[in-house]
Amino acid sequence: MVNEDWGALFAQAGVDGTFAMREVGRRQRLCGIPSGRWSAAWNQDHNLRTAIEVSAVWVYQELARHVGRERMQQWVGSAGYGNADIGGGIDQSWLTGDLRISPLGQLGFLELLAQRRLPFRVEVQDSVADILVREHGDDWAWSHKTGTALIEDPDLGWFVGISRHEGRTFVFAMNIDLEQVTDIGTQLDPQIRQNLARQILQSEEALPQN
Repeated sequence: MVNEDWGALFAQAGVDGTFAMREVGRRQRLCGIPSGRWSAAWNQDHNLRTAIEVSAVWVYQELARHVGRERMQQWVGSAGYGNADIGGGIDQSWLTGDLRISPLGQLGFLELLAQRRLPFRVEVQDSVADILVREHGDDWAWSHKTGTALIEDPDLGWFVGISRHEGRTFVFAMNIDLEQVTDIGTQLDPQIRQNLARQILQSEEALPQN
């Protein structure tokens, strides 16, 4: 089902993009289709939690090189992530390489994570889910992660995650056209994506209003 009202929110933010969400355990989807180490925060020691907080790409690249192509291909394939093609370099596949996934593909992957049904140990999935939580309250929690696809035309800025509110769980995925923003620092700043996603999720009662 297409929600055309979201187009006004994209227009107010001055960006073009796509947003999709679904309540976990339900088949109906809501979709809206409106018209170097660049960050100083990267240049420090990191663990997985802090690396995810600031999207320190070099940490993920080091991990990918450590895992190696064979094991990486096995796990990406078994998880059913996108086209599961890690061509273009073990440390570049998701940046400038051949790995591709659609917003709806992201929903499927995130729903498996929310239900702990990915082909990884449950404690590993619990740990990742905990690391991804950015905000939470008594009856709600919001997990999210940014991403950037630099090989696409136009370049895409991703914002995906899971929201839990009043006993319901939702997964969402958004990407926006980064070519409208000429400054690379602004492109990597997730605030526009985060604010826009918050408005949409609040409008669907997937997050509290305040």
